Amino acid sequence: MLKAIALSFPLMCLALPLNAQNGTVSQFGGASIACYYMIISMDHDDALDCGQPFDAEHEANYQTIHTAMEDYIRTYAGPNGDAILAALKRSASHKAGTPREDVCEKFAARRNSAGLLTSAETVAKLQDLLKTTPNPMAGGCL
Repeated sequence: MLKAIALSFPLMCLALPLNAQNGTVSQFGGASIACYYMIISMDHDDALDCGQPFDAEHEANYQTIHTAMEDYIRTYAGPNGDAILAALKRSASHKAGTPREDVCEKFAARRNSAGLLTSAETVAKLQDLLKTTPNPMAGGCL
């Protein structure tokens, strides 16, 4: 099962691009916590790798929700929590073998969505979602 999770997440999450104008929790209400975790991790890594780090407010929001999601996944995924997190981190590290220019060009196209996903409003909605959904894998991916 875990192997299937590791293989399916990059395909599901990267198949559909984020909408730069509507990158909000309400738009992606059916996405799993695991999917959100992977996408914000990927956006954060790409921002750093491309020399466009989040501003202080978005970085603080990212750290808050990223930590909360890790704790949530460990809690609700049971004994497989750490393995699932490792698989999601590998999936978020999509850049292996990809030229830096290509990664940064793709990140530039979704930069606004990255900001929306780490806005105070979205982080608050994600924190509410963590309280109501006791399954990190429930839902699809973007």
